[in-house]
Amino acid sequence: MNTLFDLNFSDSASESGGSVSKPRTPAASRALRLLTLPADTWDDVKRWSRETDSRGAYRHVVGQTGFTATWRISLVRVEGRVVGGVVVRKWGRPGRGQDGLEIAAVEAIKDAVPWDLVARELPESRRGHLDRTDGEAIPPVTSSDLEAALERLSPGSMASLNQLFAAVKPVDRGTGVEALVREQRDAVALGLEIGGFDSRELLHEALYEGASVPFLTGLKRTRTTEASVLRHEAATFDGWLATEADNFDVTTFQDPTNGARRMSIFYADKERLERQTGTDLIYYRHHRPGFILVQYKRMRKSPSGRAATYFPDEQLRKELARAKALPRPSAAMHPNEWRITEDSFFIKLVADDLARPTANKLVRGMYLPGSLVELLLASSERNEIPKGWSAESLSTYLSNEEFLQLTKQGYIGTRGATTSEVKRLITSAFDEDRGVIIAVDETDPAQVERPRHG
Repeated sequence: MNTLFDLNFSDSASESGGSVSKPRTPAASRALRLLTLPADTWDDVKRWSRETDSRGAYRHVVGQTGFTATWRISLVRVEGRVVGGVVVRKWGRPGRGQDGLEIAAVEAIKDAVPWDLVARELPESRRGHLDRTDGEAIPPVTSSDLEAALERLSPGSMASLNQLFAAVKPVDRGTGVEALVREQRDAVALGLEIGGFDSRELLHEALYEGASVPFLTGLKRTRTTEASVLRHEAATFDGWLATEADNFDVTTFQDPTNGARRMSIFYADKERLERQTGTDLIYYRHHRPGFILVQYKRMRKSPSGRAATYFPDEQLRKELARAKALPRPSAAMHPNEWRITEDSFFIKLVADDLARPTANKLVRGMYLPGSLVELLLASSERNEIPKGWSAESLSTYLSNEEFLQLTKQGYIGTRGATTSEVKRLITSAFDEDRGVIIAVDETDPAQVERPRHG
């Protein structure tokens, strides 16, 4: 099998200078995928594996795939038979009908096994979980049963899969720097989507290097402050943040189809990434000045399997009080100033793994306006609703789609917000060791038509 360490994933033993870990039995955390290949392609993959060194990768173009840019372990089916496994991920630009797959390691099993025969080896209650398209995860328990079935039908297949799993560094889905960077990515994507940009096109995973630095810093993109000095507010942020933040970065995005649509996105923090407590998004409009604040809170799963839940703490109350201390807007004097709510502060509840389904541009979440958060806190204290908030206990919230519809139409956000007030929000976030994403929308609405609806 090709050595994979040059592809930036390895097992823990290799990272510490030790040897590859010994093959292990299936664990509940191991989830397999499926990949169907033509016979001639599978032959090419095996030939590549034998003839090339560990620095290469085999690339295969497909029409559409459910794989993502994260390396996964997948069983390979050829003409209805399980023939082996691969380490695989998606590469290239999505949505073009020409998605690509990149294969980094190959393990063929000694005796190919008909897929139908493997399926019959599983308990009847598990067989329905095998109905997956290429790239979709098979549930971990079913994956474990699947590995055991393959081992019975083709002895030695489990050792081959262990070789593949041992070569891939597990992805941290709930704690540490990796999860925080995924949170930052979602905040950047959310800012772009509010501004009418296609975040999937601009933030494709292939542009991003690793998860050891803030997301904006990790983009393989030339960062510039040139565009930001064209607008007074953005120039103020640039000069101020560069001196106030320990870490500071700015990227200017421009719509390739319309040069009048522009956005500068800033990142700032005062603490090392691994010590930060979360992420704030501040979306700021230059024209018709106003802002929206979105603060991320993670729902945690319990060992009992209960739905992911967020338990409000005193920190949330302090953050809510700061948001309430912002100057109250004056009455709307023009139709463009009308808002469906005076709320500008929102909590986005997300799962602790920050999973982003393949078809989604944003991490799934529940948006709670500040005034609703107050009511929920009061209701919790009266024991009218559970102390923990989850998709099961909350009936009132906004989804990604609903939140974006309202923000894109200008129905959410403050009126007449000043840069100094935005600065105060950023300073407060620094005090709580949060990273801040500031999306400054520099698009001139006179040149870019407002999104239509209805």
